[in-house]
Amino acid sequence: MKKLLQTVGCCILSFLIMLISQVMANIISNVLILMRFPTFICIVVFAILYPLFTYLGVKSIIAKIYNLDLQEIGIKKFSLRPVWCITALILPLAILSAFTLIIGTQDLFPYDNITTFINVISLYYISVVIPQEMILCCVIIGIIRKNYNIKSAVIISSVIYSIINIAISNNLNSTNIIPLFITGIMAGMMFALVLIESGNFWNNVLINISVAMLTISTVVMGIDINDNNAIKFSVISTIGYIIVSIIAFIMIKRKGNSVYDTMGQLS
Repeated sequence: MKKLLQTVGCCILSFLIMLISQVMANIISNVLILMRFPTFICIVVFAILYPLFTYLGVKSIIAKIYNLDLQEIGIKKFSLRPVWCITALILPLAILSAFTLIIGTQDLFPYDNITTFINVISLYYISVVIPQEMILCCVIIGIIRKNYNIKSAVIISSVIYSIINIAISNNLNSTNIIPLFITGIMAGMMFALVLIESGNFWNNVLINISVAMLTISTVVMGIDINDNNAIKFSVISTIGYIIVSIIAFIMIKRKGNSVYDTMGQLS
């Protein structure tokens, strides 16, 4: 019971820290807007403060209360593995290509939508992904792995990721909730395995951005994700996430005992 309460408490406190960090960063950036600072400067300030506040909260509160080593849970200096850089490039292209091939589309990337695409894939969005991966992958997987085992950490974190994905979805109804839930679980599992294999959450940040580009690209391309298309999109995405998860799992198995040195004792 003690382990369960500790795990749940850590998860709740982590989300509170992320929420408070976002509110604080928003307040400061809004104050700058009221002071008539340029919008770009305000976005840069938010992009710096939100991840920074989250990191400081994790380091000074979460790590100390629950005795988590930031290095062991994957919060390290910026570093990317080539295999996951390639994955981040190929994954969205492969899924989107398969999706457009199945449904068919015309007038791809209309000129009016290029500006929208550039604005959405911005410093603001990237700054939001960093705290999410820091909390959803590193802290939650870290505390579950510490109190239970790595298998439980992967499964539970994947379910949590899926629930959050459903909660923030703008295209949710009784028809696509099950496909969306399954897709969320496989995406969460993919992120968990990538973190375990690489030992550094920056690889997850990169892949998270590439996955988000899938949905954004459909808007830019003028593709309507209705009920039928949403299910097709979920199925194709799930297949992509499963393939990446299998690759990560094989790489972990090949590393054998060396993977334990990447993130500490994982089991």
